[in-house]
Amino acid sequence: MTQEEVSRIKSEIRTLQEKLDKEHPKWSLAQLCEKKPYTAIRTRENGEPYFSGMRTDEWNAMRAMAKCLFLEDRRIDNKYGCVTRNPKKVRDMTPEQQRVAARFLDEVVEIFNRYFVENNKDIILNGEPYEVTEVEE
Repeated sequence: MTQEEVSRIKSEIRTLQEKLDKEHPKWSLAQLCEKKPYTAIRTRENGEPYFSGMRTDEWNAMRAMAKCLFLEDRRIDNKYGCVTRNPKKVRDMTPEQQRVAARFLDEVVEIFNRYFVENNKDIILNGEPYEVTEVEE
């Protein structure tokens, strides 16, 4: 193979990769979601506590559930039943699947946050009982 052929093939690969990236963006589900799970109570500069969220183990568990919404292989084998494999990575999901997963996650996070707030609103702040009512913006 000549150097010119190698250069031409590399150029074709780059073009195809760009096309693939447009059709299947490398988004993370976190970028597509509007909400994130509360995982802590933090304090603002003025000392006011608030519920705060970050993407941690709770987020990873929810993201794993979202991937389970889609079967990668829908063939049914009469001998073994349904072969079910879920997409391993967000990149393996179609853009439509990513949008559906993000909507699902926003709903799950909303439910999770409601229960998190209900069960963690009473804290001790500077030795005194305090009810947290603010959330992260």
